[in-house]
This record gives sequence, C-alpha cells and structure tokens, in this order.
Amino acid sequence: VGGGWNAETYAAVELIESHSTKEEFMTDYRLYIELLRNLADEAGLPKTLDTGSLAGIKTHEYCTNNQPN
Repeated sequence: VGGGWNAETYAAVELIESHSTKEEFMTDYRLYIELLRNLADEAGLPKTLDTGSLAGIKTHEYCTNNQPN
C-alpha cells in the first residue's frame, strides 16, 4: 500500500495485469474476489470497498489518493 497505511494492512493483494484472454482474466478475477472476501472474514473486517473508515477493503487507487499524512 505504501505510506502511512502499511502498518494498518492485514493483507495486500494485487491482481496481475498480464492476462492473455478475457477468459483467463475472469477466472483469476473470481479467485481474487474470493480471496479478498476470505481475508476480510479471517481478519474480522467488513466487506466494504473504499469507504472513509479504515476498516474494510481498499483499492490501490483509493489508497494512493487518500493516504494519511
């Protein structure tokens, strides 16, 4: 994640950008979403996306644009 949120991160997961077909992307995307949901459950975090609350799932773009000082 970088910046001030590194210490707050339970897990950092990124989806690769080198898919050669839409089918390959969709297979990986389903696994990616399943992993994010499982990690949120494991950590006791809400399955929310890019909210103002520290708890929940954050996209890289959200973290880049909303890092604390």
